[in-house]
Amino acid sequence: MPREIEIVRAGLEDAPTASAILTGAATWLTGRDETLWFPDELTPERFMAAIEAGELYLVKKDGAAVGTVILQDADNLYWPDMRSRDALYIHKLAFVDHVRGRGLGRKVIAWAKARACSAGMTYLRLDTEAARTRLCAFYESAGFHRHSERQVGRHYVARYEMRVR
Repeated sequence: MPREIEIVRAGLEDAPTASAILTGAATWLTGRDETLWFPDELTPERFMAAIEAGELYLVKKDGAAVGTVILQDADNLYWPDMRSRDALYIHKLAFVDHVRGRGLGRKVIAWAKARACSAGMTYLRLDTEAARTRLCAFYESAGFHRHSERQVGRHYVARYEMRVR
């Protein structure tokens, strides 16, 4: 019987794995004319700070890394107008090709929601490109509500939040 997913904190040795998963997802998105991340943003070195802060996680299925997620307790770039200790923030949620679209995103969101609740947070937040209507619809179907939109550098993002308690 296959195991459910396991979400584990990444170590420094996992930076190349996280980079590969996200680079694969970025390539897939670019192939769909939905470019989100660029290769220079996804090098193993770019993940070291998140790993050292304990914010980068690998999603594993049957022992193999199949996804990534960053879970932070503050986001001064995309949410600078929010109190820093009332939410956890999801970033870089991505999966490898053979598991994409199989419900793992909802499981990671449920895991993040439980972590936010147990940490005494009020919200779970995330952002995505506002023009990515299918992804926006997915987040809304997963229980997030559109909070606002914001220009951040080259990104025009829709910001979403979910009350967790």
